[in-house]
This record gives sequence, C-alpha cells and structure tokens, in this order.
Amino acid sequence: LYGDVNPQMTAIARAQQIKILPLVGNAGFDPDLTHVFLTNPGAQQRAIASILQLCQQNQYAGVQIDFEGIHFTDRDAFTRFYQNVADTLHQHHFMVAIALIPQLTNAPPATDYLK
Repeated sequence: LYGDVNPQMTAIARAQQIKILPLVGNAGFDPDLTHVFLTNPGAQQRAIASILQLCQQNQYAGVQIDFEGIHFTDRDAFTRFYQNVADTLHQHHFMVAIALIPQLTNAPPATDYLK
C-alpha cells in the first residue's frame, strides 16, 4: 500500500467525530496489473494484512475499496478478494465499503459486477 491521508482533514474529521475510511484502489486502474494481483493469493494476503495494519495504527473506521478498470473476467476473483478483506476487517470491528460502477447498458460487460 502507498499513499497518504491529509493530516489537516483527518484532524477536522476527528474533531467532528466523522469516521474516516481511506480509499484502497488498484494502482493506476490498470486491468492487467489488477488481474495479476487478483490471481495471486499471496499478494492479496499481504495487501489485506497491510489494510488491517493501516486501520489499526491510524484508528480508521475501515476502508473503501475502489478498484476500477477490472477485466469483466476477473469479476469472481475480485468478489473473493473483497469478501476476504471484509471478513478480515469485520473480525477486528472495522467497516468496509465499496465503490462500484453499475452496468447501465447492454454493451459488452466491461463492468458486469452483479454479484
């Protein structure tokens, strides 16, 4: 994982008792790199451990998963990854949200995540 959360925004949110859920996304929304990640259980476990550590160390309420540009053939792999993230974080009382783009047409299923 890489990135940061604006410390001023974090302080303002905490002062107002607003829950903080940083975004966790796929690097560059690259479908090929995302496929490699989604088919590598070891990489996924390391990512999940890092996400959990991020929440614990920074006292975040959880995370929002925002993967974009995923091959539609990786739908099931993405669903499994999300379920594993959710299972792990929920065991530690953290929240998990997801940003999804709905399929709005009958065009080829570039974003067919109906699960």
